[in-house]
Amino acid sequence: VATSRASREAGHLVRLFAGKLDQIDPGFGFDLITLGASVAEKTDIVQTRLDGAAADGSDLARLIDRLTARLGAGAIRHPEQRASHIPERAETWVPALAAQKPDRRDTDAKPTQSETGFATRPLRLFDHPEEVRVLYAVPEGPPAQFVWRRIVHKVTRFAGPERIAPEWWQDLPGTRLRDYYRVEDHTGKRLWIYRDGLLGDNRGPTPRWFVHGVFA
Repeated sequence: VATSRASREAGHLVRLFAGKLDQIDPGFGFDLITLGASVAEKTDIVQTRLDGAAADGSDLARLIDRLTARLGAGAIRHPEQRASHIPERAETWVPALAAQKPDRRDTDAKPTQSETGFATRPLRLFDHPEEVRVLYAVPEGPPAQFVWRRIVHKVTRFAGPERIAPEWWQDLPGTRLRDYYRVEDHTGKRLWIYRDGLLGDNRGPTPRWFVHGVFA
């Protein structure tokens, strides 16, 4: 068994062995059973509340341990940030029991807001951007009307563009840059859309538009 964080709770560790010991054929029995720790880590002293609980994330860690013991180490994963300015590459999924890299972000920092009131990044980012059919586009701006998921969206306001260039050290030659816009349609839905490429960039046909995320 393995744990997502150092633990000294005997009851929790015993529970992780549930169902595993039954799979062992004892034969004529055992003379000696030894429990060994292949990796021993430092445990920190945590101040508990009056009810005995500790707000240190231990409850989540125990849940991860139990799910991993039952479903396997590859079935339970958590997101991890990566050093990339390309939105879909800035995060990846790793096994929950993998050693977590230290998070150097300011946990008390509030989400960045633009002057228009939009958050600069959506809460939900699609795994694969969804292409839209543009009906009418504003020159040097986002589409004024476009069809996404068979519904016509009329843009009432927007913010941008935010230009994101390819990562030259790993993208193929000819990869086009993106211009991202934060748009709000006539129903109040806020989307994160981008134009893939520019007219006259000699890197492909007419640029296409995609929805990459949805704001709350």
